[in-house]
Amino acid sequence: MKFPHHLPAISIVGVGHHLPATVQDNASLCQTLDVTPEWIVEKTGIEQRHIAAPDDTAWGYAVAAARDALAMANVAPEQLGLIVCCTFSGDYQFPPLSAKVQQQLGASHAQIFDLQANCSGFVAGLTVASDRLRVDPSVGYAL
Repeated sequence: MKFPHHLPAISIVGVGHHLPATVQDNASLCQTLDVTPEWIVEKTGIEQRHIAAPDDTAWGYAVAAARDALAMANVAPEQLGLIVCCTFSGDYQFPPLSAKVQQQLGASHAQIFDLQANCSGFVAGLTVASDRLRVDPSVGYAL
């Protein structure tokens, strides 16, 4: 289905990210595995990974990244009409991760939901947000 040309354009106006401080390279990982660092790079392209600390939370990472994105976009949390959290590893099943993000940001007017799509979560979430904004411009901003 094609969208009519009179629908508004959707733009990414801010981005954010937050990563754990601890970094593990392939050489240290391979000390406990029966593979080489080169094998990992060849099969996955991964050279290092960030390791969350025991007290880190998915909502903590999401909120930190969200604050960066909102600051870049010059958008206040109260202006958000939609929050979509895409993860397969939230802190708990209920309440959803999006509810904690909404609460921590103070985005009381935002509709919320979690989307579990594993590695493709970003693409799926971006598509959902874009489609929602296209059909209902009153949403205003999506996170």
